[in-house]
Amino acid sequence: MTTQIIECPSSCTVTVEHLITTPLLDLSLSDGGQIAAAVVMVWTVGWAVRMAIRAMHVDETKSSSTDD
Repeated sequence: MTTQIIECPSSCTVTVEHLITTPLLDLSLSDGGQIAAAVVMVWTVGWAVRMAIRAMHVDETKSSSTDD
């Protein structure tokens, strides 16, 4: 935390504290691992849903081509 003191000409003093942080760079190893695991799990669920839809679509295509 950086403090900056500004002196006014009318005998007042202003203290400003800079609280700028970048939370992505302040992650611990365990926090980063939890975020990475959550991203991988979301990707895995999306991939599984896509494969399930693809499997259902392929079954419909095969059954409709045999009916002709």
